[in-house]
Amino acid sequence: MSFNILLSFVLMFSSVSVYAQGAPVSAANPSLQDQLNYIMIVAPKKANRSEFQQLTNYYYQKGTSFDTTQERDVEYLSVIGVEDVNKEFYPQVLSTVSESWKKGEAGAWIITQKIREVNLAGQVYKSVARKMVINVRGILTADEVLPGLSAVEDQVAFEKEISVWYSEIKQ
Repeated sequence: MSFNILLSFVLMFSSVSVYAQGAPVSAANPSLQDQLNYIMIVAPKKANRSEFQQLTNYYYQKGTSFDTTQERDVEYLSVIGVEDVNKEFYPQVLSTVSESWKKGEAGAWIITQKIREVNLAGQVYKSVARKMVINVRGILTADEVLPGLSAVEDQVAFEKEISVWYSEIKQ
């Protein structure tokens, strides 16, 4: 059974079970799981593709600029998984990355970054915020882990972020 067929089947029955619990799912207000399922299903058709090691990464990107010589704010949403010999994609994990690139002293880049890794059910299981400095020769000269959100705050922030991505991808 292909992943898309399986997810479609799960979507059909998850809507029924959610409705039975008294919280009907509607097209105007899809659940987090419905949003993630949609993103995972359409990723091979709509997202950019890259490969690393044995994994395939379908990713969406948005930002103020992708010109690496300019200051910029960028965001990425990745659906990372494996493909079988028939090129059928099987998601394993989702990841979000937000980066802000600003010029600092002596032309060094100051990069603040927020990374979340999320399971297929939408639970954030790893999150890190960091600040890095890369000098004009491209050498990392500082790497500081920043204070992060609580697990609950991080989950809420992720769900809001996915809601925005879902709306943009659905268009």
